[in-house]
Formats: sequence, C-alpha cells, structure tokens
Amino acid sequence: MGRLEFLKATVEKTPYTLGRVLASVPYSLRLGREYSKSRKLAQEFENKTSEQQRDWLLAKIRFAANYAYEHVPFYRNFYKAAEYHPREISVWEDIQQIPIISKKDLQACPREDRAVKEVKRYLLNTGGTSGQPLSFYVDHNAWAREWAHMHLIWSQLNYRTSDLKLTLRGKDHGGNALVYNAVHNELSVNAYSDKADVCDILEKYVRTGQVKYLHGYPSAVSEFVSYTKVHSPILLARLKQSIKGVLLGSEYPAPHYRRLIEAELSDKTLSWYGHSEMAILATEQTEKYRYYPMHTYGLCEAVQTKHTASLVGTSFWNLAAPLIRYATGDIVTGNTENGLLSSFEITEGRVGEFVLDRGNRKVSLTALIFGRHHELFSVANSIQVRQTDPGFVQVFVVPNDISVIANERLASLFNDDNVDIEFKFEIAEKPFRTRAGKTPLLIPSNANYPKEYR
Repeated sequence: MGRLEFLKATVEKTPYTLGRVLASVPYSLRLGREYSKSRKLAQEFENKTSEQQRDWLLAKIRFAANYAYEHVPFYRNFYKAAEYHPREISVWEDIQQIPIISKKDLQACPREDRAVKEVKRYLLNTGGTSGQPLSFYVDHNAWAREWAHMHLIWSQLNYRTSDLKLTLRGKDHGGNALVYNAVHNELSVNAYSDKADVCDILEKYVRTGQVKYLHGYPSAVSEFVSYTKVHSPILLARLKQSIKGVLLGSEYPAPHYRRLIEAELSDKTLSWYGHSEMAILATEQTEKYRYYPMHTYGLCEAVQTKHTASLVGTSFWNLAAPLIRYATGDIVTGNTENGLLSSFEITEGRVGEFVLDRGNRKVSLTALIFGRHHELFSVANSIQVRQTDPGFVQVFVVPNDISVIANERLASLFNDDNVDIEFKFEIAEKPFRTRAGKTPLLIPSNANYPKEYR
C-alpha cells in the first residue's frame, strides 16, 4: 500500500467526532493547487464564447494526440495502421479525422504499451455495465480534477463538503452496518448488512437532523426508501425534513427508481454521466435526463454513425495513459452548437440490476461485480452473470488466454465475502449479446448462452 493509500485508509477509519473536524478542511488544502485550478477553469470556461471554447479545446487535443503518438506505443501503432498522423490537426474540423479507439482495441494491447511509465500514476480497472473489464492508468492529479468538477456539479443542489451525506454505493464494511468516512464526510452503508441494523444506527444521526444529502446508486437509494417507508416510517419522515437533495450516481437513474425517491423523500434529485476511464463528465441542469458535458474535464462528442450517435470522449489531461477519441459504447442523441456538443440524452440507459441471495434479498450487481476488488478482472475479457434461482448465480467468463485458466481457478479470483450466494463459474468462448449487439452484465434466465469451452 502506497503512502497516499495508507493515509486515505487511516482517515476513513477516523471516529465521527474527530472525523467531523478533519472533514472541515477545504479540498483546496487536501488536494492542492490542481483542485482549485480545475474548479476555476471549469467556471471560466462557461463564460467563454463558443469560438474561444473551441480554440482552447483544439489546442488541448492537438497536444494530447501528438504526445500520445510520440510516447505511447499503442497510439503510434494504431495511427500508423490507419495511415494517420496527428500533425494534421490544425483546425477544429480536423478532430473528426482522428481515429476512434474502442475498449476492444485497448484490451488487445498490453497495459504498459498503452501508458507512459515516467509519469506518476495510479492503476484502476473497470468493467462498466458491458461486463468487459479493462485495467488502465490515470495520472496523479486525476482525483483533484475529479472532485473539483464533481463538487461543482453537486453545488447545483447547494451541496457543501461540510454537509454530512448518507451514502449507498455497494460498499462492504465487514461486520459494520454503517461506517463514517471522514474523507468524504459521509455515513457509508454496508450493502450486505441487514437494513434493520442500518436503520437502528442511523437513527441518532437522523433524529438530530445531521444528514443533509443522500448519495448513491439510484437502485440502492430506491430500495432503501422502499424499506424505510414500510419498516421505519419515522426515520424516513425525519430524513425528508432534513435533507437538501439526493445525488444519483454510477447508474442511469431509471424513471421507476427516481419517481419513488422523489415521491417519498425529495423532489430535488440530481444525476450526472461519468465513467471510470475519466474521459467524459456531464451533468443534468434544469431538465432531467439531459446531460451537459463539462469539456474542461474532457472533450465529449456525439459521433454520428449510420443510424445512431455514439458517445466519444477524450481525456487530454491524463498523460499517464491518454484516451483520445475513446468510444464509450453508449448511444445518445445530442445537441450541437457551433460544432461543440452542448447536451445529450442517453438512448439506452444504464439501469441498476440485481440478483437475489438465499434470503431473497436484492444484491446490486454494480456493487457486487464492480464495487469490490476482483482478481478475475486481470484474466477476463468479459464477465456476465445469470440467475435461475435465488441464492444461485452463474458467472460466465471469457478469458484472455484459455490455456492458462480453468473453471476451478476462477472462484479463487472472485471476492464473494459476506454474500449469501453460491457462484458457479464457467468459461465461455464469447459473451452473450442482445439483438442490438449489446453485452449486458445480467443475462436473462431464459437466454441461450454461447457454447462453453469443454
């Protein structure tokens, strides 16, 4: 564990009384100059004319593409194969000529060939809702930029970092039903604890009106509201009196989840679009389900194909492992002003999905598969699950190399701590795809999965 990770883990375990003092320290001091600079830049960008915005972005893209060509073997080889060179970028329209890359392209290339080892960096991984894992690096300033932009988004609901949040994001805290995290000044719910235990501990914070925001997966927040409505109505009523809004992240806020939250808890809800690769960040404003890109985070494009538009992002800040014109796989309808994407709506939403444990309790797949560390990501090109009975889940894995993996080994690479589910792991030749060509994380129980390896 590195020094930063050690300090973060230590602060996260700080008791509430002391943690509240630490939480009062401004992020500009915690994360340094990059946080303040990023926040100021994002605010100033909105006051620029469209022409000034494009000129600023063009310079960033031109530098990033040429930097990638010179320093990253993946881009040099990819661009040469496409007979392209980034020195051709001179006007705004030239950006459309830069070859688009996909997750599949990155998976086919060794991680170190996609990165610059001389740059300070952190290793992350993502599976996304597609179930296709990818490990990658981000630069050491990534979190400062991330939180600068996120806090600007949340400020639309008057959020301040000194406000206490109740967070439901699929965390596993072992035997603790509720844990205070001083880093983000939040009460973090253990997704695998009995909800009655969570409510009992939460009562003292809610009774005194300390909880100001709920933050989490829309599916998890909705389930919590549904539970308290029936089993702890007084707690729900007190929450409704004290909270200023609900922050819905990591999943597309499916209308049936959102309607329940707004009807029973607060009509002040806010959603945003982002992904682990840190190339795109966009926020709702006054209109729900319409997202406005924050281009100082990364350039966001809606690239038109034959019948649809695909969301494409560029992380021009990440010099550890640039992502230039990266196709997210999400289909959108977009509005463009003077050649720059001003807003978009997601055509195929990322809806929260569940499996059931032996007690018929819902377990969020976002939390179970992507909310905890699995070594399985390092050996798999695709991970999908299917459930036919409560408490029993099949995990289908398309491996990187069939010669070095066996069904029996897969279980040892999967973290199933504190989950009352029996998992059966099976190796497959290819992932299950929908008629639209999507590779869903949750496969319908009656679907025919591709022939497995024998």
